[in-house]
Amino acid sequence: MKLHYLKLILSAVIFSLAMQMAQAAKAENLELSFSLHEAERVAAASVQSSVGLDFSVPVYQATPPAQTEAHPAAAAVVTVAEPSEPQKPQEVAQIPDEWWEKGSDSPLAIAIGAAEGTRQPDGTKNSAYYWHTDPGNGANNFGTFSYQHLSDRDTQAVRLAGTTADKQLISAKNNLPEKADRYQLQRLKAYHEQLRSQASAKNLTLNQAELVNGLDLANQSPAAGLYPGGYIDRLAQMKQLVEDPEEQIKEARVWSYWDMDRNRWDAPGLGNQYESIRHDQERRYQQIKLALEEGS
Repeated sequence: MKLHYLKLILSAVIFSLAMQMAQAAKAENLELSFSLHEAERVAAASVQSSVGLDFSVPVYQATPPAQTEAHPAAAAVVTVAEPSEPQKPQEVAQIPDEWWEKGSDSPLAIAIGAAEGTRQPDGTKNSAYYWHTDPGNGANNFGTFSYQHLSDRDTQAVRLAGTTADKQLISAKNNLPEKADRYQLQRLKAYHEQLRSQASAKNLTLNQAELVNGLDLANQSPAAGLYPGGYIDRLAQMKQLVEDPEEQIKEARVWSYWDMDRNRWDAPGLGNQYESIRHDQERRYQQIKLALEEGS
């Protein structure tokens, strides 16, 4: 397990180096490509310098490629210069129109709700659907997607109520969960287009499970789901490093929380540790899988 974890840390470091070098190359109007093996060698020196885990990244200094034995990573070359006209992938899944029309009763909404803990995989609404406190920032969450951006006017009565039962009852009477779902579904439509566009730009195919998991991650954390170094970038990386399709999704979700600028985890609500982030992302993945199977 430790070896697997160290390999993933190395992958994150390598990925960070690639992105940093790409930015530098773009600024100088250069095209740059490098071997993963070369970057791995530089990154490994940092990790192996300590008995414990070391998330720091050494300053990269370009050196001539070393003559070494063939390594699985050496065969995969990451081209960090963007092509002028990215090719369209053969297949990028999309959410069916009827799913959007069904709103919060669609397989997509139920899958994300199951991951959030507001819905059962069969669509049944849990008490958290009506109101719950966000475990990360303490905000008032409403509806299937744990939406927390309703106006103060909408939520005033809920905030003034003394007990969880009262808050949920007031929320239900005022149809706050339904209102929250309508708002978040509009956001998810935009996230949907962003994810598909990012995948197309990378000539990356997406199946339904990969797309729904990306939407769930964006619902949980727009930064992890949509920003550079986020889900699509990590999924492309994991497709080269991991054989199991389910593991590709899970690890892409986990490493989307790695902050490339600060070279550390950026998931305070999930403990900022690989193990705790992995536990949460695997749980969400399994709930989504169950819900999609129920809705198929």
